[in-house]
Amino acid sequence: MPFDSAVYLIDCFFYDGAKVLFMFALNVLAHNKQQLLECTDEGDSISLLAKYLEGIENPNRSIENATGNIKDLLRESYVNFGTVTDDDINKLRLKYRLKVVQNMEETLLNSIARNVSKQCLFTNEQIKDLFYIFKVNIFLYENFNYS
Repeated sequence: MPFDSAVYLIDCFFYDGAKVLFMFALNVLAHNKQQLLECTDEGDSISLLAKYLEGIENPNRSIENATGNIKDLLRESYVNFGTVTDDDINKLRLKYRLKVVQNMEETLLNSIARNVSKQCLFTNEQIKDLFYIFKVNIFLYENFNYS
């Protein structure tokens, strides 16, 4: 997002807290819903959202091919998602934290396995198996090696 536009968002964050970022993110996702549903992988969706955010203009500065006005997007965020509370966000964070961490770990592992397999004779599955063996052994060592 252009710096000038990000300043508006950060001002709202300082005034209203983390829920502003959450509401803004929901609004950005809503604006891109159809295109996101057509994405085939995470890379496509990240590129789509990055391009959208790059085009958010500050009304004091015009951007060629603007995707939206930061003031309008913030206003829409409050109107469409203003019922979201900090308690709601914290409950959802707690509810999905483990699942998110596990998905991040799995995504990272797949990426590492794909890159490492190009440089060795191990398959992706063998690399993943080695990772899990090391992970279990490190866990056992850290938790049961107290002398």
